[in-house]
Amino acid sequence: MDVLGLRELWDGYGVVTEVTPFTTEFPHADIHQLIAPDLLHQLIKGMFKDHLMTWVGKYLELVHGKQQAGRIIADID
Repeated sequence: MDVLGLRELWDGYGVVTEVTPFTTEFPHADIHQLIAPDLLHQLIKGMFKDHLMTWVGKYLELVHGKQQAGRIIADID
């Protein structure tokens, strides 16, 4: 791997090596942690969208009929 000097960093990329980024001391500024999946969110979303909406859709069809249930589900989405 080539190591760039201070002049090459400035000329090529505009990087100032004397400046410390303001996020250096932030405990949650690690980009790899920020893009990690939010498991609780995925669990709730999967539970709601897959299971609950299927159950509610069947219930609405029984109570309101297929056409009105379709309108209600479209309004929910």
